[in-house]
Amino acid sequence: MVAERDRTALGLGALFAALVAITVWTSAVGVLARLASRWVDGAPMALLVVSALTSLAGLALGAVTYARYRDLDIGFAPPRRGSWPTALAVTLAPAALAVCVAVAGNALFDAGLSAMTQRWIDPDASVGALIRLAVVPAAFVSVGYGLLFCGVVYEGVRDLRPGRAVAVATTLVGVFWLLPVDVGPFPTTPGAAVEVALSLVFGVAFGMAVGVLARHRRTAAPLRSLEARHVAVLVLAAVGVLGLGTDLAPLAQTAGDLLWIAAFGIGLLGYERTRSVWVPVASLAAFQTALVAVIYVEARVGLAVL
Repeated sequence: MVAERDRTALGLGALFAALVAITVWTSAVGVLARLASRWVDGAPMALLVVSALTSLAGLALGAVTYARYRDLDIGFAPPRRGSWPTALAVTLAPAALAVCVAVAGNALFDAGLSAMTQRWIDPDASVGALIRLAVVPAAFVSVGYGLLFCGVVYEGVRDLRPGRAVAVATTLVGVFWLLPVDVGPFPTTPGAAVEVALSLVFGVAFGMAVGVLARHRRTAAPLRSLEARHVAVLVLAAVGVLGLGTDLAPLAQTAGDLLWIAAFGIGLLGYERTRSVWVPVASLAAFQTALVAVIYVEARVGLAVL
């Protein structure tokens, strides 16, 4: 049947649509969170309220709700027996990678991690302020992205069985990360609404294209045997990828995006090996803490300009 033959393609396309929908939901939660933060005294506490509500009630709740709707099994248990060394390695690897990229960027290209990530920190800020304003909110974000990318993307890919679940999931997450739709202001302006619509169209097409290519790889069928609708999906996906390629930011910022995608990929691999969502959550938290620490050091020694 056509539906069974296209199950993987349709499923990956729907998975990408779910990512966009959860992002829009998170943006709406962010609007409500900023309204709620007005009732809180002090900017640091307001920031914590916004980051906690946006990440937990937005990303995390959206991911868990979709996973329950799809009957996807998120690994909430601790790492399975014998996988603790892998869990530790995965937790530390993205942070170590961030430090190495920062050293290489500063030494070879005169581009620090602050330029790559477009984040700057006041060199006079205290460690306590950094923990309150950057590290703690990053922990909330890590929970949200850990559940979204492992609970939704990896488990969704694994359920569809296209093969090489980590590679497929990382590819989908990477393209999603590069799309203009993000957890920002709710898309109320025409321009923002168009960006969301285009992200949805090209993202769904990309997910379906991955499914089409995965099926043909499994069956060893030649590409010339593709049906017209499959060709149309591949062409639309190629247009989207070309658009992302021509719209990439300067090299330094592109390196920052690739660093994030690498961190997500390592987290997904850790999730597959340990079957615990808390491993990628810890990995992303350590990664973001390393980003804050390195950018702070760059600011202190004069390698980053406010």
